[in-house]
Amino acid sequence: MEKRIKYSKCLETEYGLYRKVYPYYKDWDKVVEHLWKANGKTDLVVRQMNLLKKDMDGRFLHIFLKDRALKDFLINTKINDYQEVISFIADNGDYVEGTKPDGTKIVMAEYFICIHIPEEESGYTFAIYVDETGCIRLELLHDGLVITMKKDKDQLLEFENSTDPADQEDYRSWKLIVNLIFYMKAFPECVIDGLPKGVRLDCSFKNKKIQLSTSPKIVSKTEVSSDGRIVTPHFRSGHFRYLRSDFFKNKQGQTIFIESCFVKGSNAKTVLNKEAS
Repeated sequence: MEKRIKYSKCLETEYGLYRKVYPYYKDWDKVVEHLWKANGKTDLVVRQMNLLKKDMDGRFLHIFLKDRALKDFLINTKINDYQEVISFIADNGDYVEGTKPDGTKIVMAEYFICIHIPEEESGYTFAIYVDETGCIRLELLHDGLVITMKKDKDQLLEFENSTDPADQEDYRSWKLIVNLIFYMKAFPECVIDGLPKGVRLDCSFKNKKIQLSTSPKIVSKTEVSSDGRIVTPHFRSGHFRYLRSDFFKNKQGQTIFIESCFVKGSNAKTVLNKEAS
């Protein structure tokens, strides 16, 4: 009998707060106002409820990783070009009109994704935006905390090279979501519609749910070394690349994975030809 996998939850606390308060008010704005006052008038609960509203409106994509190690692969995969990241989201996100703090209007491309991890308690709820100025903003809800970060490509590079432990932890979140989006585009055959077997959601009925399997292209095969030792499978290091340039005539707009090394340690790189199809 196939063992059922327990997946982490997303927005579970927020749905609990909403269901507890809504019967008394029957109005979204009044619910948020009540929770804001009840939680010390902090912006944290407002940001939580804003993410919840997006989920209730069917805006989030819920992704279930079939292999927990895939999360580690995404976090440990280097982001090779930050301008590629900004361009990719600008080209592929849903466009909306937003308002800046000074009241002026701004156009943004946005993604909303919940990541459910096997055998972990807390999932990752991401809202990611790229505005018309080229800045990228990330909101992350994880373990009951909402982290908001806004960077341009130069600030992202500084962020990557920071030695501050808090920055390093936040940067892991950047890599998780960015490389996840790249991964789905690079390996569409790994995207499976629907919930995993035995998994049921008590909420998020309107949202699309998918499973994400591990591509054999990022896993080295098991081999036996000359002294008889088993070389166990592991993820290859490498990076994703978004082909935006006109140079790649037949692959323009595609995302690929660049392999950088193999299990025996020999170096190799994927070579692209502008005429390749």
